[in-house]
Amino acid sequence: MKIVVKLGEPLWREIGEKQVTLDLQLDATIEDMISELADQYPALREFLNQAEIPPTIFLADELVNWETKLKQGDSPTLIWAVSGG
Repeated sequence: MKIVVKLGEPLWREIGEKQVTLDLQLDATIEDMISELADQYPALREFLNQAEIPPTIFLADELVNWETKLKQGDSPTLIWAVSGG
């Protein structure tokens, strides 16, 4: 199945694209999607491995977790939750 993954700051800068299309197996999860992204984009894998917290993931404007199943045509958004003062 095909999904379009949207990447927020600073994730998109690691691969130079604000969105990518992935071809995943049916019943793939968000975790499978992250794994495929990391396989296709080694710089993103390195960034995620060094991060203290995982990215925040939204699907249809709803916060989802890594076990959430994806379906054909889904368009999850990955953002990096940051705070400062």
